[in-house]
Parts: sequence; C-alpha cells; structure tokens
Amino acid sequence: MHDLPRVLPRRQQRPWVHLVLVLVAVIVLADSLIGEQSVSSGRRARQAYDAADADLATLRGENARLRDEVRRLREDPEAIEFVARKDLGLVRKGEILVVLK
Repeated sequence: MHDLPRVLPRRQQRPWVHLVLVLVAVIVLADSLIGEQSVSSGRRARQAYDAADADLATLRGENARLRDEVRRLREDPEAIEFVARKDLGLVRKGEILVVLK
C-alpha cells in the first residue's frame, strides 16, 4: 500500500498566519490607544467641546441680559433715572446730594 501523506491540522500547517494576525491585532490596538484618532484624543476633544458648549451657554445668557438692559434703557424712564443717579451722580432739581466718606 501507498503511504498517504500525513495531513496536519491547519494550525501546524501555517504557524506564521497566527503570528501575522496577532501582530496586526497588536498594531490596531496600539493605534487605537495612542494614535492620532485614539480613544484618549477623542475624550479630550469631547471635553473641549463640552467646555466650549458651556462657555457658549454662559455667553448667550450674558447676551440676553445685556439685550434686556439695552431695551430697558431705551424704553423705561425709571431705568434711565437709576443709571443717571448711580453712574453719573445726577440729582433732581431741589434735591440735595449728600456724599458720605
């Protein structure tokens, strides 16, 4: 009888395939951890975005407050009088200004 060639399991036929697969997996893992598009750089970008979003919300609130103040100074005589007295030190005719030190 003819001796048939012995058939080896696939792992024993191509051991380099596993080595290549492990090497590729290690490279992909390292790139995802420390590369330009890594998890940590994505986290930093998200934190920067959240901080900018919070700053934007603060500025929008300040802008709305200033718009309201401008509206009041254009339309409300009491607001105009308050600013004139507080910032400019103006008094009405007949009033006496007393400055305390």
